[in-house]
Amino acid sequence: AALEVGAVGSEATLDFCAAAASDAWGDGSVTGLDRDYGIAGLNLAVDSPAVAALSTQVGTTVSGLNTSVTNLVGTNGLISTAIRNTLVGGLVTGLQLGTFTGSVTITNLDLAGAVAPLLTTPISDDVVTIDPSTGTLDVDLAYLLGDGAGGVNDLDPNSELVIDDTVVNDLTLRAGTLLDGWRAAVVDALRTEILDATLTVDLATRVRILGGADLVTVDVDMITTIRQLTTGGSALTVNALLVPGGSVTILNGLLATLGVTVTGLISTLNGLSSAVLAAVTARVTTSLITPLSTVGATLASVTAPIVT
Repeated sequence: AALEVGAVGSEATLDFCAAAASDAWGDGSVTGLDRDYGIAGLNLAVDSPAVAALSTQVGTTVSGLNTSVTNLVGTNGLISTAIRNTLVGGLVTGLQLGTFTGSVTITNLDLAGAVAPLLTTPISDDVVTIDPSTGTLDVDLAYLLGDGAGGVNDLDPNSELVIDDTVVNDLTLRAGTLLDGWRAAVVDALRTEILDATLTVDLATRVRILGGADLVTVDVDMITTIRQLTTGGSALTVNALLVPGGSVTILNGLLATLGVTVTGLISTLNGLSSAVLAAVTARVTTSLITPLSTVGATLASVTAPIVT
């Protein structure tokens, strides 16, 4: 911690004529003396590991969310797994789902970039300034110890400067308010970036008799923002078709022992669109949206020591 004192100047003037006149012909109460002083600045500057920890914690949070995104995408990711499980749930025993081809991607997402301004721009109310990028906290003590905008320059000469409960409470309140606002801004920036990201599902597979012939092809397609997905504004399609060159008669003969037909199988799969969409929505919500509700609490555990 450092106490930084700016330029200090004082001035004393004497109106000798007024003082002499008061002394000779008056009651001597006019001294003619006027004193004034000025302090350019009185600041408390603190290099604080607690402030530096703000950037570290946000970086950890961003890294965790990026890992969640990585786990969601791809033909073997959590979204694909949710889709597979839903489709398999619609199949009778004796049928199996082949491997997925295609892609599942989340694009237009830059979590680090979304919070970067909040990590490089000091937060300040012009009295207290907290800078996560440098790990510093600066306090305008002249303002807090004084009577307002004029700071200590508005106090009487020989005033004693005391950092008492009033000053400490004011400082604590200001720091707490700034950090609360900063914490909310970080969460909002992450939430907005996630909700505005684009989710694209373009998967294909085949349903076959266990250890036997292919029966139908299945395409699962969707392009949406995560905001639309989580607010019910997305559309996902499951499109099942007879395999190219397949014979309904022959395939129905193969399915006879399972108690289904090709037409019935196609109808069942196409009817799973809503269930697949719900599974994808739940998976994305659990992986990306729900964790945001704990980010604020996590950051609060880092900001609390600064206020203390």
